[in-house]
Amino acid sequence: MKADLIDAVSSPQSDPNFGKKYGIALACTVASCLIVPAIFLAGYLAQTVKHAGSGKKGLPEWKAPSELLVQGGICILACLYLLPGAILWAFAYLPLLNGGEGFFSGSALLSRFITFGAIVIGLAGLAFSLSGIHSYLSSGKISEIFNVSQLMKKIADHSTPLGMLLTLVGVVAAALSVASMIFGWLGVLLTLLVSPLLSLAVATGTGVIFESSQETPPVEALVVTTEAPPLLEQAQDEISKTEEPTVDEEDVWKPT
Repeated sequence: MKADLIDAVSSPQSDPNFGKKYGIALACTVASCLIVPAIFLAGYLAQTVKHAGSGKKGLPEWKAPSELLVQGGICILACLYLLPGAILWAFAYLPLLNGGEGFFSGSALLSRFITFGAIVIGLAGLAFSLSGIHSYLSSGKISEIFNVSQLMKKIADHSTPLGMLLTLVGVVAAALSVASMIFGWLGVLLTLLVSPLLSLAVATGTGVIFESSQETPPVEALVVTTEAPPLLEQAQDEISKTEEPTVDEEDVWKPT
């Protein structure tokens, strides 16, 4: 499964039209503050999950805008699981936005600690979001996005590959966070460039994890509906059929 997941994460770059598709995703990311582009991007990522889950390589085409808008609007509901981590992340970035002054003035270590907590909480929320999106895409029921008990079971059933995917996201997010703290707005620009690529990789990995990694159901044992006679009795019946008829001793001719 590790090799399959690595192949899935690197699959978007193998698309012959990767530059164009990534460019559209980047434009939607930059303009996500306008909400509608963010919904389009969410719909495209949902299509990417389905595309990878069906065993296809590369990325789907950007087409059927109305379908992307509707599906994205539904799938973006799953992003509610990301809100706690996002709020904590924004809280940790207040010193950067205020030029070092604010709630954490002179407390860079505390700010980094809160950022680390935001990443952990955000990854947990991401696991629920990805599971909810796949459940909706598989069943067509919006209610499955909020079926927490089923999502927890789903996460537990795919804990190993999902943990690998979330670890990748966590490492990249931590690296981008450090880059933003060190390089300021240059780090923020780097985050904008990497975010769409990471989103496409996560969507592809999600499709592979929740579809291809499912175990094949075991073949049920054949049930004999009619009880066969015991082997010994069956053998005896066969022997009795082949035996010659017995002859009485009195009926046998004897020489005088």
